[in-house]
Amino acid sequence: MSLNSILIELRVPKQDECSWVASKKNSVMYVRLKFSLLLICLLLVQFMPLIGQENVQLRDIHFDPNLTEEQNRFLNRQAHVLLEYSSGLLEKYPPLSKAQEGRESALFLLDAILHEPHAMKRPPVQRFLKDRLTNAINEIAYTKVEKGAKIWKLYNHSFVVRTSSVTIAFDLIRTQSEENMRKLVSQCDILLISHEHGDHWEMEIVRAFLEQGKPVLAPPSLFRDDDAIYKQVTHLERRSHWAEKIAVKGDKVDLEVVTYPGHQWGNIENNVSLIKTQEGIVVVHTGDQWNMNDFEWIDVVGEYFEVDVLLPNSWTADIARMANGVDPKVIISGHENEMGHALHQREPFWKTYLRKQGSVLLPEKDKGYDYPLVMMTWGEAFHYSKQDFH
Repeated sequence: MSLNSILIELRVPKQDECSWVASKKNSVMYVRLKFSLLLICLLLVQFMPLIGQENVQLRDIHFDPNLTEEQNRFLNRQAHVLLEYSSGLLEKYPPLSKAQEGRESALFLLDAILHEPHAMKRPPVQRFLKDRLTNAINEIAYTKVEKGAKIWKLYNHSFVVRTSSVTIAFDLIRTQSEENMRKLVSQCDILLISHEHGDHWEMEIVRAFLEQGKPVLAPPSLFRDDDAIYKQVTHLERRSHWAEKIAVKGDKVDLEVVTYPGHQWGNIENNVSLIKTQEGIVVVHTGDQWNMNDFEWIDVVGEYFEVDVLLPNSWTADIARMANGVDPKVIISGHENEMGHALHQREPFWKTYLRKQGSVLLPEKDKGYDYPLVMMTWGEAFHYSKQDFH
């Protein structure tokens, strides 16, 4: 609606339309009426675009035919309030290797919010993810690590591990702007990709690493349809307990890398990567490991290496058995609340929690394990120190 049409609709009547107006033309009442009508016109003109945008937005987020626009508004407001409350608890109870009831409550609350079928399309959830990852990328940019390792959990099974000598990225995917993505890549020295599924790698990130002369490690099955990329990517031999040296930072730093021959389900190659840094920090990232036959080597990893940190996919086959085989100092779970997954496959934190406790409530009837567990949501970080885990 144009300004002219608004003024026409709300104009002060002429004398031949309402004679009483003319007789009161100079009255205070008439002046006030004119002022009020003009103010209404200006307000309508000012806020008409916002009203229109709200209607468009509501139509865009009207996902469920059983929900009205008013109900969608309610769920948006509820998500906003609960995410704010959860964020406050997460700040009050930061990631630790010991149980914190307040922190567990915050993570379980996130589960409830994120298991609404269309949660990821709701603006408060999108802002929550964007803000947390932006803050994490900025934190990575200014953080220096003198001892131990600092480990950031980004989205899905994406982790960044920094020691005093190197910054290692696992399964990075792009959930940020081009600027933030390149800012993150510039802070990392090497990228490891576990397997071919699109929630564990993106070509833009791979190209950014290669353009900056930084190594990208991936399974042999990945990039076979792109000869130029395939030749630039490093495909280490998938061999149990056998370490290869990889140079990073212009050949100034050497890493020892073991590429365990893991699998997702039956035949999908999934690199389970073990990295040992110059400081002697050993990290294992499992990708989407799930294959019972692979316990042939999983059961004895701890006999070959003293593992500090295990980064497993939370739904891996028999996490208790994996923990006993790898024998890490601490476990930091990943892959919870992947919003691209179907609702029943969107692994919640409460399942990760019950898998550690051991529970008959889970279909797998997990036995539980005694290793320290750190559960983190998007953008959080944990500082690992060997001295804390003797």
